[in-house]
Amino acid sequence: MFSYWQKNYFAAPFDVTVIGAGINGLLAASFLKKKHPALRVAVFEKGILPDGATLRNAGFACFGSMTELMEDAELNGREAVLKLLKSRYDGLRMLRDWCGDAAIGYEACGGFEFFARDEKETLEKVKEALPGWNRDIEDFCGLRNTFADSSARAAEMELNACLGLIGNPYEGAVNSAMLIRTLWQKAVSVGVEVYTNFELDQYETTGTGFTLRFGNAHKVQTRRLLFCTNGYLRHLPGLSDLAPARGQVLVTEPIPGLKLKGTFHHHFGYNYFREIDGRILLGGGRFLDREGETDAGHVLNEKIQDYLEGLLGSMILPGRDVRIETRWAGIMAVGETKRPIVKKLEENLYFAGRMGGMGVALGAHSAREVAELIAESL
Repeated sequence: MFSYWQKNYFAAPFDVTVIGAGINGLLAASFLKKKHPALRVAVFEKGILPDGATLRNAGFACFGSMTELMEDAELNGREAVLKLLKSRYDGLRMLRDWCGDAAIGYEACGGFEFFARDEKETLEKVKEALPGWNRDIEDFCGLRNTFADSSARAAEMELNACLGLIGNPYEGAVNSAMLIRTLWQKAVSVGVEVYTNFELDQYETTGTGFTLRFGNAHKVQTRRLLFCTNGYLRHLPGLSDLAPARGQVLVTEPIPGLKLKGTFHHHFGYNYFREIDGRILLGGGRFLDREGETDAGHVLNEKIQDYLEGLLGSMILPGRDVRIETRWAGIMAVGETKRPIVKKLEENLYFAGRMGGMGVALGAHSAREVAELIAESL
C-alpha cells in the first residue's frame, strides 16, 4: 500500500533513468543533468550501497602494466592498445577533475610491475621494449617517460623476493569508499535523484519510453533507459560479447613496519597488490579458474584464495607471519576486447559497461560518451 505522495511523485515520468549506481552510472547521470538541468534524471541501485565492482575493487588508479600492454598488442594490435590506454588515462583525469583528489583519497604513489626471481626472461623483454612504448605513449597521450626500470626501489620497500620493478609515475590509488561517497554527493548536488533498494524486476516498452517494475513493488515511467550494470545483465539485446568475471581479493591484518608504497601488478596484470591502512590488499589469480569464475555471484574460490595466500608468503613478504583479516569477491565484465561497450541498444535504450577490470580508469570516459549519445536524442 503506497501513500498519495509515493504514488503521485513516482507517477511523473523521468526523462532519463540509470540502472546501477556505480562509477559509470553516477557519472553518466551527473554529466547529463549538469549539461541539461531541465531533465529529470534518476539513478536506481538494487542494494543499500553499490555492490558491483565499484565497492569491491582494489582502488587502483592505473592504465596498464607493460606485460599487459605487450600481450594485448600481440592480440589486438599496438594502435588499438594505445587508443585504449589513452581512454584509461583520460578517464582518470576526468574522474579526478570531477571529484577532486582529496575527496577520493587519491594518492600519487606511482604504479609498479613486479617481476619475481623466475621471471628474468620476461623482465629483459620488457626492458628492451621500454623505449619504443614510451615514445608511442608520448605521441598518443603526451606523457613523457611513462615506464622506467625502478628495480632499485625494491630494497627500500623490503620486497626481498623481487627480481625487478618497472615503475610508472602517472599511476596511483584511490579510496573506493570515499570515491563512491563523493560521486553520490556530486550527483545529488547537480540535481540527480538517487534511489537505493530498488532492484529492477523487469522493464516494458511503452509508446513514450518504458515502464520499470521493481522488486519492492514500485513502478515508474521513464522516457529513456540506461543500463550501467557492467557484467550483471548479459541478456540485454545486442550484448552477446559480455560476460561476468569474478575477482578474488583478500586483505591482511595490520603489518607492523610495512614499507610497501605504491600499486603493484604481476603476471600480465592478473595479480595486483597495494598497501591500505597498514595492511596489504591482494587480488587476482582468475587465470587459474577462468570457467569457474565466469559467474555473477559473490562467491569465494578456495583454490584462488589459497594461491593468493601463497603469493603473499612466497613473493611479497617471504618469511613474515601474516594473518588474513578479510576476504571478498567482486564482479567485473569482460569480452573479446578490453574496450568498453557504449551503445544504443534500441530506441531510447542504452548500455555502458564491460570495463574489463578498469572501471576506475574507464568509468568516467564511458560515462561521458554515453551521456553525449543520449543527449543526441533529446
